[in-house]
Amino acid sequence: MNYEPERDLEMRFPHVQVELADLSPALAAVIPGESLILFSRELTPTQRRTSLAHEIAHLDLHHSPTPLQWFSRRQEAEADTLAVRRLITVAALADLVGWCATDAELAQQLQVSVHAVRLRRTTLSQAESAIVEARIACVEYAA
Repeated sequence: MNYEPERDLEMRFPHVQVELADLSPALAAVIPGESLILFSRELTPTQRRTSLAHEIAHLDLHHSPTPLQWFSRRQEAEADTLAVRRLITVAALADLVGWCATDAELAQQLQVSVHAVRLRRTTLSQAESAIVEARIACVEYAA
């Protein structure tokens, strides 16, 4: 089952509103105290999906922004990691990694950003890495 951030938001956070805004250079922002997620008007569907998963992760992790309305680097990294774990399952990664020539191709197939693919690959547990490696070996053997 693929993670669908829009459905997740609708189901678990129906009180949170989503609005478009001029956020440059940011792509998205969550304002927990106002139950609001803002998206840049220029987002592609893939960027919107990835960004929404990230903003939902902030809500799930109960992150609170600083007085200047920014999350700490640690909080951003935690939200990124949780979002990519939801967006890219080990099964999906294992199924595609042996067939895709580049991270960009893999990102396109998974409908996520290249950053998300790279982060997910670097945050695999040992058990997850073994699953992916075994799948790559099967693909190489079949070729």
